[in-house]
Amino acid sequence: MSWLIVSLDLLCYCLPSFLSVKFLVSISQGADDKLVKVWSAVSGRLLATLRGHDGEIVDLTVNYENTLLASGSCDKSVRIWCLKTTVCLYVLHGHGLTVSSLQVCIYAPC
Repeated sequence: MSWLIVSLDLLCYCLPSFLSVKFLVSISQGADDKLVKVWSAVSGRLLATLRGHDGEIVDLTVNYENTLLASGSCDKSVRIWCLKTTVCLYVLHGHGLTVSSLQVCIYAPC
């Protein structure tokens, strides 16, 4: 496994690169604009701006296949985004506090 260092808007993220990297994701420092930016790893071009959180975004993670993005926020929610269509697929509510850390679990049936 290699690691891709993403440093945009003065905030650095380390994203695991399992397959070919197609997208870079970033939030602005402090994430007080409540936006997630999706960039092309090939051209460096801004592909999409994801909107929907009502609070600052605290953490981001991308699934193994580089198809889904999860964002956690001070609004106590997790949003699951499709990186191909940039549509928010799910909003997970129910957390009592800020969602400060996210991790993708690779499911491998026994």
